Amino acid sequence: MEEKIFYQNGDVSVTQSRFIVGDKTFALRNISSVQVGLIGPNRTLYSIVVLIGALSLLAEQARLFGAIVLVIAVIYIFTAKSGFSVRITINSGETDCLFSKDKKYVGAIVNALNGAIVEVGRSHSDDHLRI
Repeated sequence: MEEKIFYQNGDVSVTQSRFIVGDKTFALRNISSVQVGLIGPNRTLYSIVVLIGALSLLAEQARLFGAIVLVIAVIYIFTAKSGFSVRITINSGETDCLFSKDKKYVGAIVNALNGAIVEVGRSHSDDHLRI
């Protein structure tokens, strides 16, 4: 019997038995839940850069440098967008296994995984009823 493919795009595949992301493969039977995860932008580095820029403003020779650095860092902090992940729960816990800024892309993979999980559950129920 040929394996049914629910989603395939680049190095991401969802089949009736596996979820493949790059070089990682997850057995569908081990995935208990799947959802879109929200990953906020990492603002820590740019907060440090803001501090450096602000301190540079105090030094007369570095004021222009400090102002430029400060403006760039503040703009990044306020315009940085969140990313999204395919978040799965497996036996060992929750893991984010794919990241993207494109929510529709991540949502399509999550929907495919949910569909595959439902179908695997149905086929196992059908097998159990035949016994």
